Amino acid sequence: MDAINEYLRLLAARQTLGQKSVAVGGFSQLSSEEQAQLVRLQQTADEVLRSRIQTDPEASLSLLMTLLDRRDTLGEHRRLVDYVPAHGLSHVFESCLPALGMDHKEAEAAGLYLHYLTLNKLQDQAPELFYEHLPVLLSEKDWLRLDAWRGVGLRMSGELRREFECPSADRAWAQGCLERSGAVENYDFLAQALGVHRLDEAGMEMQDGHWRALYPEVCYHILPSSSDLQAHNVTAPAHMHLDDLSWRIDGEGMQAEYWGAEGPKCPHCDYNLQHLLTLRNPVPGVALQTPITFVVCTYCMIGDRPTIFVHDEHGLPERPEYHGFGFDETRGYDFSDLDRETYKFPHQGLPVQLKATPPRWLFQNNFNDSQNMNRVGGLPSWLQGPEWETCPKCQQTMLFVFQLHDGLAYTNGIIYGFWCSSCRISAILNTYT
Repeated sequence: MDAINEYLRLLAARQTLGQKSVAVGGFSQLSSEEQAQLVRLQQTADEVLRSRIQTDPEASLSLLMTLLDRRDTLGEHRRLVDYVPAHGLSHVFESCLPALGMDHKEAEAAGLYLHYLTLNKLQDQAPELFYEHLPVLLSEKDWLRLDAWRGVGLRMSGELRREFECPSADRAWAQGCLERSGAVENYDFLAQALGVHRLDEAGMEMQDGHWRALYPEVCYHILPSSSDLQAHNVTAPAHMHLDDLSWRIDGEGMQAEYWGAEGPKCPHCDYNLQHLLTLRNPVPGVALQTPITFVVCTYCMIGDRPTIFVHDEHGLPERPEYHGFGFDETRGYDFSDLDRETYKFPHQGLPVQLKATPPRWLFQNNFNDSQNMNRVGGLPSWLQGPEWETCPKCQQTMLFVFQLHDGLAYTNGIIYGFWCSSCRISAILNTYT
């Protein structure tokens, strides 16, 4: 409790001094000494939070509950959800219930802004907590609460289907809820109503009369050691909080290799191909028949979406242009003005472990926050909406295999890897914020 009390004292002092700095016309009323004091208070509070509270899940839970009880308005503290133990999520949810059904303006006016933002995080990590409150969600039809419907099964399916069948602006909202429900009966309903065989949000496709998932229904987090990451990238983005619990998953892991290790030259731009991920051993639940190495050209991925590679019997990649798939070998991209050092991954690769993902992190949607978003399997965390890839050879929808978030890469985005097992073709898709 000493660390929490110290943090709250620093927070109060910072807020008092910060309020004094607001002046007509945007000019600070603080003296230079007071401005320096405000910076010191911020730095000291951040250090206490980072080194003494966030490293202790129970302390993080205690602080978050205290801030919720005080109706703190600082939205930055929503990140504390990622540091509290799983058993504390239900307690946090109960404290946030007064904000359920409010929009952000209503929550802010009621002094429940932190509660509102915390609910946004809880719907990803523990959607089951919302199931008893589905009537409220249905009445509000809040697009920011769509993920609270994830895994609800057939609960309130009748009401959602009636909303979908009404010619109103709520049709797309109801479709989003039904796709997230995880119920085959809802997939059948949507497929018939829409005349489609694939539901992109659900990641499901009808094949031979049965629904198949376009992603492995198991998930493993990619976990490099903190020391390796820090040695590799001392200027990591602020959102790479390596003490977040999604970076600290317990249990036995499987060995893999991550980033680095340049490959042969790209035939288009004469730039070395960059290694992304190598899986040398079978990963349970992931349909890869041999060891597999995924690479990308960091130049060509700017213009090619996706970039395509054919893999030999050892899982090693080549560009498809060598194999006569009809790709134009003279795409005409001008790479002369690109800084090769900027568009470069770390040269030295990292050993990593794949660890089975706890239920809490099976769905992630926090692109600019503290979580580890590097995963093999599971449902993709779409940055700009679903983009399932099609194999250029057999025209079948490819299986999602992995995603890599930034932090070691050159871009603030996510790289997705897809695989066609029958053609041994990978597709690498990059998306940016």
